[in-house]
Amino acid sequence: MSIVVDNELFFCQPDSASTIDGCDQFVALVDDVFMPDDFRAIRTEIENLRIRLSPSLVTAWFSYILNDYNEFRGEPAVWENVRWTGVPEKIDGRWRIMQQHFSKVRDLAG
Repeated sequence: MSIVVDNELFFCQPDSASTIDGCDQFVALVDDVFMPDDFRAIRTEIENLRIRLSPSLVTAWFSYILNDYNEFRGEPAVWENVRWTGVPEKIDGRWRIMQQHFSKVRDLAG
């Protein structure tokens, strides 16, 4: 997996039971949720993207508001107004995500 750091990824989600620590857990999540035939991606919207680069040019921070529209087993599976933040690091000339976090944006919640 080239976008995340093998066995170094730390991924917090809105519920504490879903925290992922390591690439193997992340791959299992992707396989379970996004790869089955009964999952259908519809569209993704990204708003308010911010990226900051460290003075060393090795670490960065990003955040944006995510609206993600999908179907799972024929039912809507929607995330709206979710803040996605993360910390990528440049390793061997490639940016890899070290940490990421999703949280509901309370003041945008409907």
